[in-house]
Amino acid sequence: MATVKAYLTSKGIESTWVQSSGKGEMQPTTAAGECAGAMSASTIACLQPDRHVFVEISGSRLKQ
Repeated sequence: MATVKAYLTSKGIESTWVQSSGKGEMQPTTAAGECAGAMSASTIACLQPDRHVFVEISGSRLKQ
């Protein structure tokens, strides 16, 4: 989340225009117990959908 905000501001978007929030472990995409087991490559792959960023863009165009 902070990485995406930093990227957008590095490309010229005002930091005050960018808001970010995190959901973390309390609001996962995967169902409880779906990725059970020891931390292996398959478990990490199963948990991958929980690592994502949603970008919402809203605004108005200035009249010229």
